[in-house]
Amino acid sequence: MYQLAFVLETQIITVQAKLFLTSLVLLQYQLEHLGADFTFHFQWLQDSNQ
Repeated sequence: MYQLAFVLETQIITVQAKLFLTSLVLLQYQLEHLGADFTFHFQWLQDSNQ
């Protein structure tokens, strides 16, 4: 436990950055798995009749 406390005290910025980037990567996989559309081709933007 002392080693973990030492690392968290001395390297907290690095740990937070790695956790943040990991969560962003995993969030993208989760969104893709749920069927999110990343193409940004929206039908309502292309319809000029409305």
